[in-house]
Amino acid sequence: MQGITELQESNEMFISAWAMFARAFPNAEVAVGDRLAIGWPDVPLVVFNNTFILGEMDSREDLATAVDKAIELSKRKKWRHCRNAIHT
Repeated sequence: MQGITELQESNEMFISAWAMFARAFPNAEVAVGDRLAIGWPDVPLVVFNNTFILGEMDSREDLATAVDKAIELSKRKKWRHCRNAIHT
């Protein structure tokens, strides 16, 4: 069984830290999916409202699709214009 790389471990720690910050707010949404993770407290501070694009993208089209999904997810939020999409 192969372990995770240092980069993967770092990314997981980064996402976990932002998820912890988000959970401190009453309207937070925190979830991890196949290609996206969200740590979104829905506050008017752009640095806190994050969607994370996970893993390597095989093409520009894959990256564009992931970014589009992150934007769609944020559209249902009150502070949808205060967002970050981070490729880990």
